[in-house]
Amino acid sequence: MDWPNGWEGGYLHGCDAVRDYWFRQWKELDPIVKPVSFLQLPDWKLQVGVHQLVKNLKGEVISDSVIKHTYTFEMNLIKKMEIGS
Repeated sequence: MDWPNGWEGGYLHGCDAVRDYWFRQWKELDPIVKPVSFLQLPDWKLQVGVHQLVKNLKGEVISDSVIKHTYTFEMNLIKKMEIGS
């Protein structure tokens, strides 16, 4: 699995790396990500529009935006996620 590191940059590879990233991120940030739209794309891809509100642990807003998450599937599992605007 390939997963974007939207916080620090680059990509993560494998379930363990993604899990470690999430734990590290949640110690610093409070992200709230809610789906607002879905679009099935060719080649086993799904684009999800999300409203993303990110706060620090003091409750201060770091970002508040709508972005696109694109998921590529292989054998009914997520193979890759991409973040776009």
